[in-house]
Amino acid sequence: MTGGPKAPEGRNHAEAVRAGKTGAWAGAGLAVLFVLFFQASKQLPALARSNPFAVDPYDAIGSVAIQVAMVVAGLTWVRTARYWGLSSVPLRQLRFMLRGLAVVVLSIALTLAGDASALLVARFSENPDGSPALIDALAALAVLTGITGWMLGRFAARYSRTAEASTGPTRGSDDDFFDDLRALVYRGLEWILRYFPRVLRVLLRLDQLLSWRPVATLRRVLDIRRYPWRFCTVVMIIAGAGLILFQGISEGLPANLAHALEASAILFSGEVLSGLIGFAILGRYLGLYRPELQQPYSV
Repeated sequence: MTGGPKAPEGRNHAEAVRAGKTGAWAGAGLAVLFVLFFQASKQLPALARSNPFAVDPYDAIGSVAIQVAMVVAGLTWVRTARYWGLSSVPLRQLRFMLRGLAVVVLSIALTLAGDASALLVARFSENPDGSPALIDALAALAVLTGITGWMLGRFAARYSRTAEASTGPTRGSDDDFFDDLRALVYRGLEWILRYFPRVLRVLLRLDQLLSWRPVATLRRVLDIRRYPWRFCTVVMIIAGAGLILFQGISEGLPANLAHALEASAILFSGEVLSGLIGFAILGRYLGLYRPELQQPYSV
């Protein structure tokens, strides 16, 4: 982990930190509710049979949006949890928390707008669609999204005042997301070891495993700072394979093997491609990695 100037102190900074932490928790909760809504609208018979946005392109947009919302909300929550109980957060980390919350709110809001348009079109069609329960659920989620958006605006205003009032460098900490994740894990391990000291034996075994030459070589080859695209490609290949496995388990054995292989190939390539595009657009923007640092991560 690299050092950096301390975060600016004062009333503006304290307010920005509180708004950022509250917003991160709200964004994580909203992302979870969004996923539950998306799945329920397709799985529950009472909603699925009258769901006009369960078909493409609405369904495809929703599938991408839930992945973006969950991943980015998770990243933002990790950043917030690292500083839980602390009154000071580096300004640079606050900026990434603000950006993450904005991405979560925007991705959900755009998806809900598309779903609402599908409902509107269905209402004025020859065969009106959309059950009252589905409309109510969509409206409730839209209200929660609006509240989280208000929290985002409040956070942005307080962050802006903090940045303007800062007399020192506004860059703050040089840490990226994986530094935040490591620091959070260390805090958790300190708490666990305080109450369960025998876990130390497991950690020592894990350290030996990580130092084993094949594992150390793999970590070096896939280091995200040195080889970000290599790292992302491997992660997305694993995610694509996991998605196909999940689909196979949930839907059972296919009746037509050729059709199943074709659908799996499309699903796999779409998952990998969308992940790479998302990484290209949001990786640096959200501070996921900083290749300019060039030193490998250490555990």
